[in-house]
Amino acid sequence: MKKCNIDCYGICQRDIYKDNNKCILHCKKNLPNKKQTLNDVYQKDRISGVLSDFYDELIEYIIENLFKHTDLLENKLNKENLKSYLKSNKYDNEEYNNILKNTIFIPSCIHFPTRDGRDYFDYLKLLNLFGQIHFNYSEFYLSSLDLKDVECFFQDCKFHTDWTLYNYGVLDNEDNIIYQTCEFYKLVSNYTPENQKELAIYNYSQFDYSCTFKEYLNFDRVVFKNRLFNTEQFNYSDNKYIEIVKFNKCTFEKEFIFNDYTIKEFILIDSTFKDKLEFVNNSIDNIKIENTKFEQISIFTKSKFINLYISNSIFNNNVDFSNSIFGKKDTLESEATKFQSVIIEKNINFRKTKFYYGLDIPDTTISDLSNFLEADLSIKNTPRDTFRRLKYEFDSIGNIIEANKYFIQEMKKYKEDLKKKPLIGNMQEKIIFNLNDIFSSFGQSYFKPIIWLIGFALLYNFILYGYEQNWLYKIYPTANHSIQSFVNFFNGIAKNILPFAKFLKKDLEFLSLLFYIIFSILIWQVIVSIKRYTKR
Repeated sequence: MKKCNIDCYGICQRDIYKDNNKCILHCKKNLPNKKQTLNDVYQKDRISGVLSDFYDELIEYIIENLFKHTDLLENKLNKENLKSYLKSNKYDNEEYNNILKNTIFIPSCIHFPTRDGRDYFDYLKLLNLFGQIHFNYSEFYLSSLDLKDVECFFQDCKFHTDWTLYNYGVLDNEDNIIYQTCEFYKLVSNYTPENQKELAIYNYSQFDYSCTFKEYLNFDRVVFKNRLFNTEQFNYSDNKYIEIVKFNKCTFEKEFIFNDYTIKEFILIDSTFKDKLEFVNNSIDNIKIENTKFEQISIFTKSKFINLYISNSIFNNNVDFSNSIFGKKDTLESEATKFQSVIIEKNINFRKTKFYYGLDIPDTTISDLSNFLEADLSIKNTPRDTFRRLKYEFDSIGNIIEANKYFIQEMKKYKEDLKKKPLIGNMQEKIIFNLNDIFSSFGQSYFKPIIWLIGFALLYNFILYGYEQNWLYKIYPTANHSIQSFVNFFNGIAKNILPFAKFLKKDLEFLSLLFYIIFSILIWQVIVSIKRYTKR
């Protein structure tokens, strides 16, 4: 008979199981295909004898491993008695139970199949006899292990189906976590208390940062008494990608540190962070935060958010988004980054941020928006009210240059709003706004009105020279009388306008008046623009 020669803390040497090249403990187990459920696999394994055979061999494995360290059993048990007790399926001997509860079991490289608590060969009953279990390089083909009063540590394990986290005690390890360097191939979620009003509670940290998640992390109605992720050895995975992370009605009593991840979708709903949130250097396609409270400092620095939406949430302490990017450059623009009905009681920092899709902050209370220095804010999807609030904020602290930058953006957005209004009834306002933009960029450029001033001066001199040379009458000799009558009429009006009358050019009073008005407007634009840059 061929032997299983897997080398996992010692050569196995058990008989291979059926057509496998490994024994029943170490061979791969069945997984559902696209048309099957986990229950279908269970029924197949039950009928084929996989589950009962696994149970019998696991008993042999337990005895073999326990008696490698006979001192742990205090010489109170022998192999035959323990084997008979484990196979009895009664587990009613208090003395045996106390001994096992004070013993650590270390299953290594075991592939655990599906199970059902109604079976006499349910191996969960065996596992629950121990007080401590260190799952080492093991693989799981089932959705949960409800271990009662057992301290656990899963090291370098693989979970092939949806996996439910239970509130295990923690077996002593350097990182003080339950799962270290584990791979989760499907949904990871919390257990659901039988009483729907109760919350799931986790007393210990669950993962280190070397764990990998292929699909979905979902927590609903959970209290985390400790950090969800923790590391003391600074172990990190090279592949920190998660498809979806969702927290609904969760409370984090200790700091939540979640850095350097790439996530397709991150969702926070009806949750509370009682300690610091550190969310740094992450890259997220979509992040949605609703009705969530952040009681301590929240740090979102150096992150990339393509779409971010925060609504009906409260930040009791400082919020830092500095050096972050919102949206994606050179792509079709989506909706603006949005903070709707959000209360930020202290400071929010947007220093050196980029908003490629703009920023919208309707109904949002922000005590201090001044940390917006060197921010790059797209005008297209940003509403005028955002620019107005930023302008006001910088004006209030005397930062005139930044205030002016947002003032011009506010005016451009107002100009866009004017375009949508009908011409009748809004003609004067439209003309003034357009001329203001053309001549001085709403008072932001003193270079533009100077150029226009020089241009109109050259045009005026050109017209005066043409008048002196009688160019018009040489071109249109037959129009001499009618043109002169027309000019005289307007010149008569211009002569009666004080105080310009004494400065007007003889026989060109109306034209010179028109140019004097233009020069006055442009000179005023230069003065206004210079004052904007020199006002203290």
